Amino acid sequence: MFHAQTMDTDAQWQLGMQNGALIAVPIPEEYEAVGEKIQLLVNQAVSESEQNGISKSGKDATPWLLNRIAELSNGESLISNIALLKNTALIGGQHLSYS
Repeated sequence: MFHAQTMDTDAQWQLGMQNGALIAVPIPEEYEAVGEKIQLLVNQAVSESEQNGISKSGKDATPWLLNRIAELSNGESLISNIALLKNTALIGGQHLSYS
């Protein structure tokens, strides 16, 4: 898993954020290859959403995209998303514990 040695929170101030924290965490290394494949499927799903008009339906777009990507990846995207979520929580927790 990716571990941050230090976290620079200057970016959030540069963006005008006065509370919270902006943390960008990569997908864990062991999921990178699958992540690259899934990115291609994301591109396909976005294209499909534009063709069928779902991209213009606001709040319906994200659930539709997540479902379509899960279909296209035979569930691999869900596993990768959970790994990314866990890694983000881990890094965020480390940051909070040292703040």
